[in-house]
Amino acid sequence: MISRLTASTFSLLLVTLLVACQPGPATLDSIPTPSPIGTPSPTQTPILALQSPAPSPTPQPESRIATIAETVNTVDSRETADAQWNAATLGQTLPTGGEVITHLESQARVDFSEGTIVRLGPETHFTVTELSGSTTDPLTRLTLFAGELWVVLSTSVNNHVFEVETPIGSASVRGSYLSVAYDPNTQSLIASCLEGNCRLINTLGQIDLVAGQESSIFGLNNLPDPPRPMDPERLERWRLFVQEALPLIEPMRQQLEPLWRDPSFIATREARLTLAATFTLQPGLLRTLAAPGAPLPTLSPLLLTPRPGGLRP
Repeated sequence: MISRLTASTFSLLLVTLLVACQPGPATLDSIPTPSPIGTPSPTQTPILALQSPAPSPTPQPESRIATIAETVNTVDSRETADAQWNAATLGQTLPTGGEVITHLESQARVDFSEGTIVRLGPETHFTVTELSGSTTDPLTRLTLFAGELWVVLSTSVNNHVFEVETPIGSASVRGSYLSVAYDPNTQSLIASCLEGNCRLINTLGQIDLVAGQESSIFGLNNLPDPPRPMDPERLERWRLFVQEALPLIEPMRQQLEPLWRDPSFIATREARLTLAATFTLQPGLLRTLAAPGAPLPTLSPLLLTPRPGGLRP
């Protein structure tokens, strides 16, 4: 009897233990709470958050330089007014304060980094007075001590300010072809505008020019002359010295020829020639106009032959 009860009691205890080991019904407290989206669970390897790429540095405006690109015959240069003159070399950089001088029957071309070109005629002396701004917003000032130069602005720059100063006045251009001639002996300054808008100014006044016009200042204490048709000699010098201007020469000649035949233009031209010497390649050539209906006299262009390293005669 005791043995039978003991066996029954053992069986009951075993069943109780087995039941106790079975998992109980799930409750709200027993259900694990899901981790918030984007938060790693304790058993997961954290995932690095995506980061935006660092912003690229803002490109700095390119600094500007002036470079001697062509020389014909004898051309000298120096970096400062105190330095010694030396033969100009192709590719030479002109800093602010740098000077160039062309001698008799000599020419030069100076290129600016934004694409502007300045061509120098014979016996011309200038210095780079200011070379500031960037290639997209440039400011250039040259001082012309003597001679003649031609400015061809880059067509890719809209805000270019380019000025040529002399002791008796200054000329500027905004798009895009300007010539300036200054004679220190007669204190005469002539500016011509082949294309775009130009200006001649001194302490007494200013004159605005459009394509096909020119103006002059004779003497230190005189106003700039009113705009007038570009002189045939001036147009001829554009043709001779500025190859970039060749497509503009013949259309401009056709536009100006009727004005050159006008008696009032001939009379004022002769009066101007008595005030100061003008720049000519040969004395007396193109001083007077041809008779009405006759072709205008022309000059023979210098023969420039491209050679490695630049243009040479």
